[in-house]
Amino acid sequence: ESDVILDACNFAMNHATTAGGAVFLQTKADLVVRGGRFLKNLCDLEGGAIHLDTESTGTLANARFIGNQAAEGGAVYVEASSLVVTNTVFVKNVATTLGGGVHAFFATTCRIASTSMSLNSAGVGGGGIFDTGSDTVVSNSILYKNTVGGTTGTTAQLLSLASMPVVNFSCVQGGWPGLGGAGIISADPLFTNPAANNLHLMPASPCVDAGAAALREPDTLDLDDDNDLAEPTPVDCDFAPRLLAAEVDLGAYEVASYGTGCVGDCAPANIDGTFGNGVVNIDDILMTLNDFGPCPMPPAVCPCDSSPINANGTVGNGSINIDDLFDVINSFGVCP
Repeated sequence: ESDVILDACNFAMNHATTAGGAVFLQTKADLVVRGGRFLKNLCDLEGGAIHLDTESTGTLANARFIGNQAAEGGAVYVEASSLVVTNTVFVKNVATTLGGGVHAFFATTCRIASTSMSLNSAGVGGGGIFDTGSDTVVSNSILYKNTVGGTTGTTAQLLSLASMPVVNFSCVQGGWPGLGGAGIISADPLFTNPAANNLHLMPASPCVDAGAAALREPDTLDLDDDNDLAEPTPVDCDFAPRLLAAEVDLGAYEVASYGTGCVGDCAPANIDGTFGNGVVNIDDILMTLNDFGPCPMPPAVCPCDSSPINANGTVGNGSINIDDLFDVINSFGVCP
């Protein structure tokens, strides 16, 4: 028995032969993961990054699992234990057999909430999630472009054996014919750049405001450090505000509210995670000049990238340049 708390810890390129390429807990152990990354860890058997076994519990929030690999549970393998995952990204994890992202094997609880899974793969079943005899519930999440043997579809996103998962208010490629079924969409979620592990949503995504705020997990890890563990999770994977509208966005990230809707109004950076103050002025010019060049990779945001306006309704091209500076100059003054 043990308690392990990992706060903003990174694990990269570790290797285990039997269980948990980065972390292995067994027999009534408690694991807390709050932020951090698990990158390219490898296990020959179960749990490329994490393995939980025998009446253990795992609470994972605001983590990123990228490119981990195992025979079963490319990123996470949980057996006869409890797993709760919130605000987490699974991308490019690989299981040679079952569960590219997660394999829940007779888990007493397996709750996946506000989580994005894409480009994970499995050789036999469940490119995203494989559920064997577990109590699995998925909500406010995205399972898209996960594969089994190179094919996509519902069973490549989530496949169950001897169990009946419940899925509500989620984007599932191929749809969801099983239990739950409320608020299911199957359209392309319009991730920003999944090939570069960026699963932020573009503003035109059908997943924006498509979730259910009431289904957010309790903030048991106090992600906003306000000592309120009972409130619904108030932030997303970037620790930015989660509820920006009447409903939440699906997946690990909210689409950032880049200010006031006024082109060029990108300064200042406000305490609530938004940008702008309703006036385009010298501060916006200085911020644009300061940010000149390629936009940083997530979790950073790029609020001054306002040009061009793309065909799909999004704005920007991933770089702050002279076009963005012209936007600021041409919009000078009080926003309409």
